[in-house]
Amino acid sequence: MSSPRIGKRNSLRGSSSQIPVRKDSGTPTNKAKPAPLLRTRSRDFMDAVKKFEGGKLPEKLMKTVDEERKAIGDHLAQCENDLREIREFVARTQEDFQKIRSQTRKLKNEVNELRDFNKMALKRS
Repeated sequence: MSSPRIGKRNSLRGSSSQIPVRKDSGTPTNKAKPAPLLRTRSRDFMDAVKKFEGGKLPEKLMKTVDEERKAIGDHLAQCENDLREIREFVARTQEDFQKIRSQTRKLKNEVNELRDFNKMALKRS
């Protein structure tokens, strides 16, 4: 049994006029707003709790806030350490490149001196 596509290139595909068109389900007036960022939602929640509790956050929520602050502080400290290490690495790399450039210049000068010496030796012989 042969394939129905042999000799009929793209014969199984329909034309563009046969493709069903999807209608736009929403209009600009009834489209849902995207969800607010998590940080905004938590801040809104905390503000609502403060209002409900008379301007104070309950101890249970304060622990959560303190834990979050501590986690952020720990993350910040880690980032500062990483940044310090990166700066030290960049400084060491720059020093290494300066040494390499210096050695390269020195070797080029030595090669030029050897060429000059070789030319003088060839002229004398």
